[in-house]
Amino acid sequence: MRTLFPGGFKQPKIKVPTLVLQLNSDEVLRIEDDLNAVNVAVSKWEVIVMLDAWERSGGRLYEVARALKLVIGERAYLLIGERVDVVVVVRASGVVLFDQGW
Repeated sequence: MRTLFPGGFKQPKIKVPTLVLQLNSDEVLRIEDDLNAVNVAVSKWEVIVMLDAWERSGGRLYEVARALKLVIGERAYLLIGERVDVVVVVRASGVVLFDQGW
């Protein structure tokens, strides 16, 4: 069998997300339809949900992150900007650290 890979070995396939949803905590809390839109997107595509941490209050960001985690479950990655503490508490997939910080 001939393959494109050196040594004739086949590489495992991974699913690469086709969509990155970048959300702001203020918008998600204000518009409940945003959570429905996230649910639809997660149902249809491979998605990464990125929650910006512009909100300096950890409590408010925690509320939004928890709501998003309940909606997406394990169907998508949930990344939270700059707040490792919130990532750990809501069991998000990871943190995004920016060069400038906040």
